Amino acid sequence: MHKINLKLILTVSLIGVITFSLKNATYSYPLNSIAQNCPNAQRGTSQNCPLPINFSQGSYGALINDHLSATPQMRYYSLSARSGQRLTLSFAGAGPLRAGITFPNNSGDGPFSGDGNTIELPQTGTYIIYIGQNTMSGQPWRGNFTMAVIVK
Repeated sequence: MHKINLKLILTVSLIGVITFSLKNATYSYPLNSIAQNCPNAQRGTSQNCPLPINFSQGSYGALINDHLSATPQMRYYSLSARSGQRLTLSFAGAGPLRAGITFPNNSGDGPFSGDGNTIELPQTGTYIIYIGQNTMSGQPWRGNFTMAVIVK
């Protein structure tokens, strides 16, 4: 009988990616249940408790209709994607908006305007898209917005 010693390092990020290292290789996998432990009233109100974006089978996009108020002024959504895919984000609302994206490694891109922003995704994992009132170009407002997300 031979005894094998393996060193396994396991981490889970705040945005729902489990990463483990085994024999000089690192593997990362998104946890699709990132917001399952959040109370319904808190979903979408923080980066730690985003609303998951799910595409219909065979689809490569989703349309989100949501609402901003004094609280929350920002909404958060999670999306699983692969390195090299292109994400296009368009949005419009009752007032000025801006959005951004947090990558699986917690770096990010943005702010984006609503007119069809496309980026190539640098990593495989769970991305967080955040959208909110752009108070730099207007007064705080309350109302509805629509966001289109396409991943190819």
